[in-house]
Amino acid sequence: MVLRPAGTANSCPVCQRRSDRIHSWYRRRLNDLPWEGIPVRIELQVRRFFCGSDGCPQRIFTERLPKTASRYARRTSRLSFAIEQITLALGGSAGSRLAEQLGILASDSTLLRQLRRKTVDEAITPRVLGIDYWAWRKGHRYGTILCDLERGKVIDLLANRSAESTERRLRAYPGTEVISRDRASLYAQMYRNSSSDSVVDLLALRMRGSWGKMVTEWPSTRLTRRGVNGALRPECTLREFRSARNAAIE
Repeated sequence: MVLRPAGTANSCPVCQRRSDRIHSWYRRRLNDLPWEGIPVRIELQVRRFFCGSDGCPQRIFTERLPKTASRYARRTSRLSFAIEQITLALGGSAGSRLAEQLGILASDSTLLRQLRRKTVDEAITPRVLGIDYWAWRKGHRYGTILCDLERGKVIDLLANRSAESTERRLRAYPGTEVISRDRASLYAQMYRNSSSDSVVDLLALRMRGSWGKMVTEWPSTRLTRRGVNGALRPECTLREFRSARNAAIE
């Protein structure tokens, strides 16, 4: 399928001035969504324009078609979106088998590579951030998962479970207001090192609320409590109780 843009002018990407002075033509080959299960390839004839602005350093530019395909892409935007949705739902291997049935020619590696290139969600700072761990192999190797809890979407996967890597990634979201994290001590350390006073830690609030209620309801200086995180004896003093409480919160 051979196509060409219908417009007569295009805007310079540097100075945004529109120009209709054509410098030359070139062809882009793009894979598109299949038709009746048959793969479709578009041969798009694209123009280069002269920039008429005297102070613009971009003398020649190619016309942008952001709704059709991104720069240097070999697939149309709608095909890339379809591949991303298939990969998010099924993963690499199962996604490639479904894509083949639909007429989309893409291997499992291609599907995963296309998903890694997705940058739309990276520009959105989550207001409520969820932090937890996930298993590469249960009992052996773990990573960290970051989620936007308001939109219900995974925004990042970290290869390891460490305070340093999570702290570095958390600094990329300066607008985060609330953090809901796993109770592991390394995530507590990450929160203390990277977050400002304006960021709320939901786990710490829950723990402080429950422990405070427990102390209020038990006015006696001798407390009987069975195994709080394995840190208390059946009978303990109030000082021992508070020490174990602070350790559990951290």
